[in-house]
Amino acid sequence: MQGALADKYGRRPIFCGGTLLIGLAYALYPMAESASLLYVARAIFGVGIAFASTVLLVFTGDYSQERSRGKWMGGLNFMQSIGAITASLGLTQVPGILQSQGFSSVDSVAAVFIIAVLIAVCGTMIAAFGLKPATIHRETTKKKPLLELLAEGFREAKFNPKITLAYFASMAARGDMVVVGAFTFLWFVRHTADLGLDIQEGYSRGRMIVPLITLTVLLSAPIMGSILDRVDRITGIIIAFSMSAVGYTFMGTISDPLGDTIFAAAIILGLGEGACIMSSIALIGQNAPPKTRGSVIGTFTAAGATGMLLASGVGGYLFDNWTYTGPFLFMGIINAGVLLFAIYIKLSHPDKPEA
Repeated sequence: MQGALADKYGRRPIFCGGTLLIGLAYALYPMAESASLLYVARAIFGVGIAFASTVLLVFTGDYSQERSRGKWMGGLNFMQSIGAITASLGLTQVPGILQSQGFSSVDSVAAVFIIAVLIAVCGTMIAAFGLKPATIHRETTKKKPLLELLAEGFREAKFNPKITLAYFASMAARGDMVVVGAFTFLWFVRHTADLGLDIQEGYSRGRMIVPLITLTVLLSAPIMGSILDRVDRITGIIIAFSMSAVGYTFMGTISDPLGDTIFAAAIILGLGEGACIMSSIALIGQNAPPKTRGSVIGTFTAAGATGMLLASGVGGYLFDNWTYTGPFLFMGIINAGVLLFAIYIKLSHPDKPEA
């Protein structure tokens, strides 16, 4: 839906509208004195994130050139990691600082949301006045019905197997992120509890491993982006999902997360996670037709959301009913499946040499 709207009405209006919705949601959160208003705020936030994140990927396809698309993805991934680290290390400190200055806990937390609103408004202004219009013609796209634009994403995949591969790669890459975020800390805590140890040991290990994975993604992004520009896009997928399959399988075979082996597994996993995101975006950016790029990338984003739901549901079931490392083993299998599909596409649909 978001990508189709971007094709029909333009990138900047949809992106700016999504960013403003995010800011509106942040403004409503401190005022949510009832569950109903909280649900409304969360719904607005979800819509805003969907619009902004989808069109952000469309922008990368519009503005980047094929010969440097990997570096674009590396830069994008680097800046997103910087944003995540800044938010986790910076904004989370604001309430404590304000309370030490005499502010109440309620006002201190509200200040964080106010800062988030200001950031959203600034982002909207930068996008509205700083982004150059995409150099594509939308005259034909404007006239198409919205439902037809929505179907474009699936139609393009039917005729281009590389787009199909990109969709599956998006599912796996986003599922990878969910598993790391949702199950790593939980695994450490449950493991230490089973051993009869203080769960703070689990939290302490989590505070080392999760940032290590994020830092690996951050530091490897520019290097991986450069590598992706030196190989064809399918080879980039093969490299990325090879590392990810090894990293998640390695993590899934660790019996003691308090041991030192997990550090090596976390680094390999981080390398694979970042590479999978960048290589999948680079692949869809190369193959999405300009006139229906929004629709195709919207479907790409929807595939990623499906992967997140699948990783959460299946991963949670495996965690509760089989083994704590089940989610990691599951994603190892999924990444291996994408790797095999990429090898098949590589052999059956080789890239033509670029001029």
